[in-house]
Amino acid sequence: MKAFLPAFFIALLTALPPSGCSSRPAIPGAVALSPGITGVITALRRQGRDLRIMVEERPGELSGSMKASVLVDSATTIRMSGKRKEGSAAAVVAGLKTGDRVSVWFRSPVLESYPVQGAARMIVVDGG
Repeated sequence: MKAFLPAFFIALLTALPPSGCSSRPAIPGAVALSPGITGVITALRRQGRDLRIMVEERPGELSGSMKASVLVDSATTIRMSGKRKEGSAAAVVAGLKTGDRVSVWFRSPVLESYPVQGAARMIVVDGG
């Protein structure tokens, strides 16, 4: 019996999922607490109705800092903080420009390239 209890607890602990180790939200559709990247928009490119933006944690640094190529489409929520006002979704997307400081939450796994690539679930623009 004594040998059974430690083996049972080891089996139980290895079968349980780790808590607090995942960056994925616990509720489907919820946004993770911390953004995938916070930085400055350094480039914008139209792709039909969609937009692809380059967000760099520290612009001008060739490597070492976080960089992301972010797809902004009709499923992306964009919010303004600070003094900038919210408008229609099209107006908000059209209002994105290089130099804007943004925080991006991704809605799907990102491609682990450099820069990372993924689709945005939500973008918060610092209106400063």
